[in-house]
Amino acid sequence: MDNKLKFFLLAEEGGWDASSYAFEYRKTLTNSDAYQLLTYNVLEAKNHLSQEAKNIVDEFESIKIEPISLKDTFILETRINYLALHSFPEFYINPLSIDPNYSGSITSIGELMISVKNKNMSINQLIENETIPLEEKKDAINERVASFLEDMNKLIDYSLEFTKKSSFTDNKKIKPESSRPALTVLFVIVNLFFMFTLFFPFEKYWECFYHPKATLVLSYFVFLFPILLLLHDVFFILFHSYRTKIYEPYNYAKRYLKKKSNSVFNDIKEQALKLSDYICGAITSHITLQNDIKDFSKLSSSYVDFKKILYVKSLKDRKMYRIFSNLNNLFTTLCLIVATITLALYIVCSILNIVF
Repeated sequence: MDNKLKFFLLAEEGGWDASSYAFEYRKTLTNSDAYQLLTYNVLEAKNHLSQEAKNIVDEFESIKIEPISLKDTFILETRINYLALHSFPEFYINPLSIDPNYSGSITSIGELMISVKNKNMSINQLIENETIPLEEKKDAINERVASFLEDMNKLIDYSLEFTKKSSFTDNKKIKPESSRPALTVLFVIVNLFFMFTLFFPFEKYWECFYHPKATLVLSYFVFLFPILLLLHDVFFILFHSYRTKIYEPYNYAKRYLKKKSNSVFNDIKEQALKLSDYICGAITSHITLQNDIKDFSKLSSSYVDFKKILYVKSLKDRKMYRIFSNLNNLFTTLCLIVATITLALYIVCSILNIVF
């Protein structure tokens, strides 16, 4: 904010209406380097599961560039500048929960930021600093690692809550998973009906198959039913086989976390202790850290794969999943309609001993 607006801000505090200046300053805020940088950095933050990354994203998404006073403008600009400064990955990456496939600008734990005596510096800068006592350095590291552990524990807690849900949808009123047993029962019934027509044949029914007539409705359905049933069975099996395969890590985690969640927490705690010892050892030996950002990750190497748990919803966005799902739904609907009509015709024709 320039000196002119600061003067108007002072005047506003004295009761002067400066809302027009606040309105005009909105464009300056959105065009500022800090806002543009924040917009870019948030895209990267969305790829990380740490709570600090989530906080940056949530804070950015809650920003409303609609100041009605210069005081609001000043607060908003300060907030944007602060978020922009802390939106770089070195501020929010958690080495315990970093993606094992991460390939970004941060390559070492030593590049991560730490606060010492209310001053931000990288862990490598802390290691190289000659003015801070050794014990203060270690205390600062232990405190930072404790924050990493707390963040990872929140991730586990969220995973536990997530695996308790019976649906993969955010809409609590719509639970498509609950329809799966019903669809399986229908799958069995329709196939049993077809088997029944084979083993207990109704002659006039199969006569329409071997000697179809355009004037008989049954002649059309006696062909449509087995064709649609075959297509339905193929895509039903393909879809549910594919679905079972991609959801297996989730289902395993759900079973494991339900019985042995304590072992997961203990595993993460031990890893945090190793991380703390590793950094403190580097401080004692005065060795800067390099190429180790993923060495302590437990995102996918613990008893369960947290990455696959938390990204399970995105599996429904896969092209192959959508194709199998749509084809399965299409042929299930068509097959059930045709099977219902065919069954009705079969029963009526059997009772009346005629075909039509």
